[in-house]
Amino acid sequence: MRIVQFTDTHLIPTKNGKLYGIDTYASLRLAFTKAMDLAQRPDAVFVTGDLTEDGARETYLRFKEIFEDSKLPVFVTPGNHDSIEVMKEVFAEGNIKVAFHAVFGEWVGIFLNSQAAGKAHGVITGDDMSAMEKVLSSAKGKSAVISFHHPPGSSCPAAGCKLKNADELAEFLRPYPEVKLILAGHLHMDVDQEYGNLRVLTSPSTFAQCVHPHVEQNANLEDFWASHRLDHSRQGFRIVDFFSSGIFSTELCWF
Repeated sequence: MRIVQFTDTHLIPTKNGKLYGIDTYASLRLAFTKAMDLAQRPDAVFVTGDLTEDGARETYLRFKEIFEDSKLPVFVTPGNHDSIEVMKEVFAEGNIKVAFHAVFGEWVGIFLNSQAAGKAHGVITGDDMSAMEKVLSSAKGKSAVISFHHPPGSSCPAAGCKLKNADELAEFLRPYPEVKLILAGHLHMDVDQEYGNLRVLTSPSTFAQCVHPHVEQNANLEDFWASHRLDHSRQGFRIVDFFSSGIFSTELCWF
């Protein structure tokens, strides 16, 4: 099975409008066109948060315009800029799904809400961990991929760029070797790293990339724009191929 991962699309409600100089609707549409033009077309799309900049109903309707004619299943998770309530309302019917889990042959996908109300950082709740436990216990023999917005193990020292309870999540996942992969976003950059016994991948943003500060820099981490900068020079997405043996391969597509 092949999926493409889009993240941090940051759509705005205004037609032909631009966010920091980028028409985010046009860049997402181009990303989707490129994904559909791949020699091996995707079987599903994962979108790991910040679908919109404002969480408004009309903006989610613009997102829906891009994907609804394809009939591909599109699994979305909220980011800190999103409204999960509005997402559930707008995507209640059709191929865009706000689901907790789905089965893809010998793989199960789990889709989490890592929002912390009113905060930039993320949290995985105890309720979601309990729900994951039930899914993983009932999916014996299958491999698992977990998808959510805020990546654990972020190297950025800014609190807003982190999953606040990453250590707790790592401890929870330790008894589940069937979990092979976490797909995340939020950082506006591609990351490929080990996290405990599994791998964490983030995808480039279809909007703009971000240059993060280093720990040793004397940066004001409380002021995002004093410590980070956007790179508008390219956009991208991730391709992941899942195999029945429990292994996967991945590559990036830049445009």
